[in-house]
Amino acid sequence: MPRAKRNKPHKPTKAHDRRSRDLPRNAEATAIEVDDPLALEPGEKIVTLRSIRNDPLARLHTHRHIDEAQYQGGRAFQDDWEKAERGPQAVDPTRQYVDARRPGSRSRNASARPCCG
Repeated sequence: MPRAKRNKPHKPTKAHDRRSRDLPRNAEATAIEVDDPLALEPGEKIVTLRSIRNDPLARLHTHRHIDEAQYQGGRAFQDDWEKAERGPQAVDPTRQYVDARRPGSRSRNASARPCCG
């Protein structure tokens, strides 16, 4: 008499693994856990890949050469550095200041048209 086939129990709690398996040959990526932007409950996390190829700070953090506080401090310094780089680039402080207005001329707010009335 043949054996009856047993059905496996259905586990709806198991999620699908959607991580990419086919990365480029020269890719340097690591798995990190981030907040789920599509979560129904606050605080849910998902695992995603982060490239560490051109990010020395992330590489140090991934290989545990620096801890979380040093990593966050490095990111804050990087943000400040990038903001300072943008700065006023059209101003040349070595040149003499030039005031374009002639002495005795009216300011811009006093319009060229006389007031009606």
